[in-house]
Amino acid sequence: DMSGTWKLRGMLRGDGSTPTITVAFINLTDASTTALATISSSSTVGAPVESGAITFASGTKSYGCKIKSDDATKYGYAYGLELVRTA
Repeated sequence: DMSGTWKLRGMLRGDGSTPTITVAFINLTDASTTALATISSSSTVGAPVESGAITFASGTKSYGCKIKSDDATKYGYAYGLELVRTA
């Protein structure tokens, strides 16, 4: 049951040249290209970040996370991604 208020939380780190790393939480079942929530960071040492509230679609769905660097020649890491119930 995904009732209540949920957020995406994780730690993001770029490769040392400060690309912005973004993680998008997406609905895989409906093949939506619109993220339900995103977190971003330009940290080179790792920064904890938390999204705004997530609104889940009704019914049984599959969800996933997609990580992206804003610089195609740089890479990034996402650690400890989790959904956290806040209310």
